[in-house]
Amino acid sequence: MAIQQLFVEASQVSVRYWVAALFAPLLAYTLGTIIYRLGPLHPFAKIPGPLLNRITYAPLVWHSYKGDEAQYVHKLHQRYGNTVRIAPSSVDFTEVAALKGIYLEKGGFYKSHYYNNFDIDGHASIFSNTDLASRAARAKVVLPLFSITNVKLGYKPFKDSLRRYLKRFKEEKETGRVNVLDLARGMSIDAVTEYLFGIRYGAFKDEEESGTSPSVNATCEPKMSASDVVDNFISTSRLWYLSVWLYNLADKLDGIIYPNPGAEVSTEIVNEYADRVIAAAQEQITQQKDKSQLTFPARLLRAGISPEETRSHCKDIIFAGTDTIGMNLATVCFMLAKYPRVYDRLHEEVNSAEIEKEEDIQVLPYLNAVVKEGLRMSMTNPCRLPREVPERGWTYKETYYPPGTIVSCSAYEMHFSTEMFEKPFEFIPERWDSATDDMNKSMMAFGLGNRQCIARGMSMLDMHDVVYHLVKEDVLRGAKPVKERIEILEGFSSKVVEGHVDLVWDS
Repeated sequence: MAIQQLFVEASQVSVRYWVAALFAPLLAYTLGTIIYRLGPLHPFAKIPGPLLNRITYAPLVWHSYKGDEAQYVHKLHQRYGNTVRIAPSSVDFTEVAALKGIYLEKGGFYKSHYYNNFDIDGHASIFSNTDLASRAARAKVVLPLFSITNVKLGYKPFKDSLRRYLKRFKEEKETGRVNVLDLARGMSIDAVTEYLFGIRYGAFKDEEESGTSPSVNATCEPKMSASDVVDNFISTSRLWYLSVWLYNLADKLDGIIYPNPGAEVSTEIVNEYADRVIAAAQEQITQQKDKSQLTFPARLLRAGISPEETRSHCKDIIFAGTDTIGMNLATVCFMLAKYPRVYDRLHEEVNSAEIEKEEDIQVLPYLNAVVKEGLRMSMTNPCRLPREVPERGWTYKETYYPPGTIVSCSAYEMHFSTEMFEKPFEFIPERWDSATDDMNKSMMAFGLGNRQCIARGMSMLDMHDVVYHLVKEDVLRGAKPVKERIEILEGFSSKVVEGHVDLVWDS
């Protein structure tokens, strides 16, 4: 018994020893990291920020998931100033001067590794790709499609989609209530997919085309919606500060805990549509001799990009084409309903203007101001656009930021700055009549620099055209917003609460 007791005691000592041996280095490393991050030797020792944020990314991750990241970071700036250490190696800025170094000068800094979480089906998209050479090779192939000249030459899909949109808007208006977000998304996805892919997604069924034989460049798909899959993607974007494997795990767990049958059906529809687009593109390559007539996917396939990767690029376009224009247009509609004075002035300009060609719409001064003010207030991407300081390092206002530092500015801070915009949360298009240089430089609706949205010109052209015709046909006359403001969950991409931006008309 004595010998047995001795073995028991020895084994207990051995277990305690190995536990201590295992955790002691981990504890030492953790304490050392905390001391270093808080100590005077850290390169950001003099940059203000909350104690916990200087130690860990947890507060930033939590507020991103919670959906109030932009407001949280804004409060930090109110407390600590224009430059704030929001995480151990992340610094956020509110000054326009910081935009030049981060996003514009020498092409701007590289996108941070967070963007890898926006890869689709295991493939980096033109948007999410952090490898400049890889991204440039793919963007170069499709960029001609996004030039203003080519968009104007192939503008028919946008006009057709606008016609269907106005028709649907008027029909739903008869019910007394219209979800302008869903309508804008439907119009946008139909126009963008038909123009870029040659096959219309079919958010709006065109009754006039029923029974006709589908053409190669305008196949009419059954009525369906991508809103659920877009909203699902937006929701998971609030997890983007996690590492890739943890992001994917959290995404799967979120689907298990909060099942969304609508998103599953929508995803299946989008996947089937993407398959048809790839099949059509493969056929087009064999038949179309003129390279300039090739669609977006056909150009990628012809450049040697695999069908699987090309499919992921198409799905990225579906998301971007639905969310960005949809949210921006819904915001303009909401604001015109909320501010009838603005609507009346715009209506007067539109109806008195002599429009001889499409280009005349783009230069109407008050229409320009309304669209620009709408983009300022639209919360499509309200949070920070993180970039990684390159190997050469970066010095800003006498502070050196070493390679690998994550630096950023956000649309929320720029667009709602009280230093640049009087009454920033009010819709005042007239402010752009006497815009300062900083006001113009602060606009981040489509990002900035070489990595800004490649469809910026196309989106602006379409926005002006749609708003012009909405007002020309007086569709918004008498509309009132259901809510005082558009409620969103903030993340890299904002999610409209309940997926509705509703306008109502008195019966």
